[in-house]
Amino acid sequence: MKCECSACGSTFGGFSKPISFRDPDPTLPDKPGVYVVRVKRRGLALDRVLRKSRIAADKLQESWPMAGQQLGEHVKRLKRIGDCPVLYIGLAGRNPTSSNTIRDRYEQLCWGHVAQIPLSVLALFGWHMEIRYMTCSRTRTREKERKLIEEYKQRHHGRRPAFNER
Repeated sequence: MKCECSACGSTFGGFSKPISFRDPDPTLPDKPGVYVVRVKRRGLALDRVLRKSRIAADKLQESWPMAGQQLGEHVKRLKRIGDCPVLYIGLAGRNPTSSNTIRDRYEQLCWGHVAQIPLSVLALFGWHMEIRYMTCSRTRTREKERKLIEEYKQRHHGRRPAFNER
């Protein structure tokens, strides 16, 4: 099922065209900016993803308790997914000494980003994600990210994107 959200409206106007996570070599800039991770197409129904993931976390808990607990905590984040395809809004390269760029953040989504585990779980169950970005100066990344999250919250009854929730 293709994902659209009428509430988001023009929130992400000025962002790049969508780049699929399925693209093996995406062209992403080595520049600071802000980005949004969205569901392009849903796979297995979310309630089934939650059930199967919970079983996997419980099984992992038996042989590796700490990892099982961590997986369980990340799986809980999937419950926050609603009708809006936006899963995460983030920034790259905020600090002057940081080498993080939009490209770096995309790569981190595979191995150490706060959204990595829930995104991986969704991908395992046939969900397709995409990333869109907007470059900006290092001094404006935090401001842009905050503004985007605030606008999102205004349009979604005070809620942050599913994987931005604290």
